[in-house]
Amino acid sequence: MTLFPSSHFLYTLFSSTPDYPPLPRFSLLTEGKMFFLIVHMFGEVIFYSYVFDTLKLGFQPIATLFR
Repeated sequence: MTLFPSSHFLYTLFSSTPDYPPLPRFSLLTEGKMFFLIVHMFGEVIFYSYVFDTLKLGFQPIATLFR
């Protein structure tokens, strides 16, 4: 008989062998791919926030198109 019904929870909380699996180890290639995807995503957001103007042959913000 246990004094506290949540003693199993406390045991799993403070035990040296956790019940969850360890985190996967990332290789350098995986970290490089993740970095490339994040940079590519922000690059697309910045690129598509501008529209290529064929008359001026340059970029202008989308907000200036509707003025």
